[in-house]
Amino acid sequence: MPDHSRYVGERGSNDILKAMEILVDKNYSINNFPPLKELYEMIAIQYNRLLDEEELKREIRAIEQRIRRSVMMALTNLASIGLTDYTNPKFEHYASLLFDFQDVRLKMNELKNEESKASGVKVNVKKFLQVIYVETLDKLNGR
Repeated sequence: MPDHSRYVGERGSNDILKAMEILVDKNYSINNFPPLKELYEMIAIQYNRLLDEEELKREIRAIEQRIRRSVMMALTNLASIGLTDYTNPKFEHYASLLFDFQDVRLKMNELKNEESKASGVKVNVKKFLQVIYVETLDKLNGR
C-alpha cells in the first residue's frame, strides 16, 4: 500500500489505513469483522514481524491509543463543521454515520461552550472502523 502519511495528519490515521488494507486483503465481511484486539495485533505484526510477546503487547496498546485519538479528532472535526454550518454535506453525511448523533451534539456543545474538561463523550471505535471499511469497499467497488 502506498504511503498516505502526507495526506493525513493524525498519527493514528496510518494505523486506520493499515487496518483497512488488512481487512480488504483478508476479504472480511462486515458480519465477520474481527475483534479490535485481533485487528490491532494484525496491524502490529504488519509493522514489525520480529516483536517478542511483551513488545507486541506494547505495540497493540499504542495502536489502540493512536486509533482512539484519531477517532476522537474526527469527532471533534465533524462537530466543528456542524457548529459552523449544520447543513454542510460532509457533516450531514458523516456525523450520524460514523458516530452516535447524541455524541456529536455533546461534542458540539463542548466546543461551543469552550469547555476544556472532558465531556464524557465516548466513541465507538469498532463502529467507526466498520463504517470506514464499508465506505472503503464501496469506493473499491465503484459505488
